[in-house]
Order: sequence, then structure tokens, then C-alpha cells
Amino acid sequence: LGDVYKRQGWDREICLGSETQLDGSASGDSTATYTFNWTPNNGIIGSAQVEDPIVGPSSTTTYYLNATSSYGCESAADSVLVTLIPTPIADAGISPFICKGDSIQLMAAFNYTTTSPAPVNEVYFAWTPVVNINDTTLLQPTVWPDSSMVYYLEVRHRTCTTYDSVLVTVGPEVAAVATADTTVICGSDSVQLHSTGSIGTSFQWSPDATLSNPTSEHPMAWPSTTTTYYLVVEEGTCTDSSSVTVEVLPQPESAFDNSTPNGCAPLTVSFSELATNGTFYTWNFGDGSPVSNLPRVEHVFEQPGSYNVSLTTVAPGGCADTDNHLTVVVGENTIAEFSSNPPFPIEMSLPNTEVNFLDLSKGANSWVWDFGDGIVSQEINPIHSYTCLLYTSPSPRDLSTSRMPSSA
Repeated sequence: LGDVYKRQGWDREICLGSETQLDGSASGDSTATYTFNWTPNNGIIGSAQVEDPIVGPSSTTTYYLNATSSYGCESAADSVLVTLIPTPIADAGISPFICKGDSIQLMAAFNYTTTSPAPVNEVYFAWTPVVNINDTTLLQPTVWPDSSMVYYLEVRHRTCTTYDSVLVTVGPEVAAVATADTTVICGSDSVQLHSTGSIGTSFQWSPDATLSNPTSEHPMAWPSTTTTYYLVVEEGTCTDSSSVTVEVLPQPESAFDNSTPNGCAPLTVSFSELATNGTFYTWNFGDGSPVSNLPRVEHVFEQPGSYNVSLTTVAPGGCADTDNHLTVVVGENTIAEFSSNPPFPIEMSLPNTEVNFLDLSKGANSWVWDFGDGIVSQEINPIHSYTCLLYTSPSPRDLSTSRMPSSA
């Protein structure tokens, strides 16, 4: 039957994941037909008993071909070497989440599975799209997309190229803006703070010692000294911060002293300020008279009545405080006057004769009668008996007045 000759074709190189078709043949007897058998089966796609199989091995492999004629004659084995070029496998990394306006470095990598590694300087990278990325040829570039975006990584060594992709999810923009109703207050005042930025579901203000609710969007603040309040706004994992400074001006403490709180009209009262942190003063005497801006003042209350006196003290910067603790009471003048029965001048012929005294005073609330004979009385309308024939007429005095009219 003659010898059987086979031809397996030439050796070749392919990339991992690629395919190539082997080229087998047999000859020796023109009248015969031939069957083929390729070994090993590793990477053979389809049947190993075809003349020209397609192979895609996962590692460098030597394939052997045996041919058999229809007369049963078998050839010696021949071989072909399929070499795998070092093929780096692209890994674009874990899909990250960022907040709008932020940037992130893509943590890409590459590795080898069943091929030998290539020299590092022979491996090249390319990213697409070229939008908001600092360098498309870096393995781990920095990106800052405005919205969620898929970036594609190409890793190449010689003719071998692999691909991978990573989704960068962009969360909503969080822009914290801290404001206050006013940024200048007096020491005893409060002010409302506000978060006026974009969206946010969580708010944190600090320092919180002088805040009504540090997690509120609009807390009340009552700082005693100039204070900077810091705000952190969160929406999911996205955060932003801001601050606002509230300046606290010096707060005065108004106080005063006076010479007397009551007396008869016209009543003169001296007032002296005892305030702290004061530079300007306003006295209001409560009687409709013009105010005074002197630190020490003397005022005359002309009419009877009760008058609320106040001192308003203003500190540098305009902060004010008012002390209105004093009420000045001005009484009416008392006029002592009386009559008697028998009427003046009284002449009595007998001792122990009674005389009726009738009070005619105005504005009196207590009485002291002096009958001139060493006897006194505190009755309003006393009756008195004289034991001698001649006495000086009595002299009434009103205890509520300093005026002492002469005796009648």
C-alpha cells in the first residue's frame, strides 16, 4: 500500500482567547482516502478527526497529527506548535460612587492567567471616552464626570488586546451654605442660623453649646462672644461644609442710684448712673419732662404722683440695656388748720372747762396736738380740758410734712 505521509502546517503564535486553524494533509497512495486524528484535545474546537481543525488553547500547546489510509496504513505522528503570546487581562476595577463635583482615581489593574507575563514597558493602556479624565494612557487615571458614566479600559501587548469597563456613579450635588439672619448681635440677643444650600437630608452644626438644635436646618443661636458656626450637610454619602461667623458686640448693664424715692412736691431727686460698658445714657423721669443724657442729673418732680424712672445705657457698637426699677412717689403738701368750740380767742371763767378742737387740715394722715399745757393728743378731733385760767393756744403738727405753720 506504500507509506503515508502527513503535513501539519507551520508553527504559529496567537493571543489568549484567539483561535487559529491548523493545516493538516496526508499523501502516499493516490488511490486511498485518509482519516486524521489530532491530539491532545486541549483547545480543539469541534472534532479532532478533521484535516484542518480550529484550535484556541489556553496555554502554549503542541498538537500532534496522525493520518491513516483507507487501507489501514498509519503514518508516523507529526506536530505543530501553537504558542500563546503573553496576554494581559484588563481589570477596570470596582465601580465607585462619587458626589457631583468630586473626582476619583480609577483603581484599574491587569493580570495574567495561563500565559507568561509580558515586560511591563511593552504593555499599553487606553481609556475611552476622553471626557473629564486627566490622562487616557494611564492605568489608573483620575476622572470627574458630571453624571454617571461608563469608562472603557483597553490593555494591549503586541497584537493582544483585552477590554474591561467600570461604571462611575455620580450622586446628587450637595452644596452647603451657612447664613444667619444677621451676623452682628448684642450680647443678650439671639439669632437664627440657616442652611441655604442645595439638597441635604442631614445637618450638623457646631459648636452646639449655644444652639437650640444642632441637627436642625434652621437652629437658634445665642452666643455670648463672637463665634464661628460650622455646618456639615449630607445627602447619602455626599457631604459639603460651610461656616458663618456671628459677631457679638459688648452688652451694657444699666444701673443707677438715687438720693430719695419719695417726698412732697416739689421733690428734688439726684440720680447717678452705675452702669458697666456704657458710653451714652438716656434718663426718662416718667413725668413728661425732656429726657437727659447726662451720667449724673438732678430732677425736680413738680406735681404729686407716682413716676417710673428709667435709665437706658448704650455701649460701644450700639447695644442697649434699660434699668427701670425705681418708682418715685411724690405726695401732696399738707396744710395744718383747725378750729375750736368755743371759737378763738377762747376765754374761760372756770377751770376744767372743755374745748372741742376740729381738724381742718388738708392732705393729713396723722396728727399731733399740743394743747400748750404739756398735754398732747394724736386724735383727729380731740376734746381737752384746761385746769388753769390762761394757756397758749395749741399748735397742730402734721407728721407727713416738713412744713410747720405757726400756731393759731
